[in-house]
Amino acid sequence: MTDPYLFVWNDFAVEELRQPYRGIKWHRHPDEPVYHYQDPRCAVMIEETTRRRLPIVLEESFHHTCNFIEHLAPKAVIIIPHLGGLNGGYRALDQAGVWKRDNIYADTALASTSEMRHFIDQYGADKLLFGSDYPFGDPGGELRKVERLGLSSSDFEKVVAGNILNLLRAGGAPV
Repeated sequence: MTDPYLFVWNDFAVEELRQPYRGIKWHRHPDEPVYHYQDPRCAVMIEETTRRRLPIVLEESFHHTCNFIEHLAPKAVIIIPHLGGLNGGYRALDQAGVWKRDNIYADTALASTSEMRHFIDQYGADKLLFGSDYPFGDPGGELRKVERLGLSSSDFEKVVAGNILNLLRAGGAPV
């Protein structure tokens, strides 16, 4: 798997999707400029990404995350990194009903094992993806956290590989 993710910024360069991308990275920290969500090109980018079933790794403020999921891209496949740690927090997203949506996935990068356990107990192993956020997280250490959950071999395989491979296959690209 060598095809990259496309980082989307305010140019909303939908023509870039001619390249064999595996997904979209929609990522902003609070001290960075905001996305121009009202720009018509934003809607075109979201529409085309959704049509292609490319997963969007969405890291945004809580308000923008909820607006993105509920109004801008309600049918898009969305992966929220860190179990929401930088999207307003796991519990805030849980209370907002974000994790209940069929098209929303989470990754384990830098998340606590208690959040991972709660997520699996509430929403199942099919929606959780292994992540390490290297170089900020150590892949081995992050994997050991997933191992400590004591998942069945089937659920462990889903979390560490199967779920993301299924999402990438759904996007139409060979894996």
